[in-house]
Amino acid sequence: MLDAKGLGEAGVHDRAAPEGGNALFLTHYWLFFKRSFDMYLIVIAWLYVVLMLAVVQDSLVRAGILLFFLGFLPTLIVLRLRRRRIRRLKNPDGEF
Repeated sequence: MLDAKGLGEAGVHDRAAPEGGNALFLTHYWLFFKRSFDMYLIVIAWLYVVLMLAVVQDSLVRAGILLFFLGFLPTLIVLRLRRRRIRRLKNPDGEF
């Protein structure tokens, strides 16, 4: 029995795999996309919270410092680590 997303009861696609691959390929791709989307959603929410904190600061200098150290730097580090992990998973032999 398929649900609205085409997933079976265990979350495995019942459709044929692309070009001779295994049937779990689509499930793993879906889970990777979902985890990636969840991570970006968390980053967007974090930036929103930091922006709201910066808005209520009493000076523009404090707001700028807060945006830089709590917004820009952590987001840069998280996204860079995520991109690095994706590149490492795509090229397991270590060549980037």
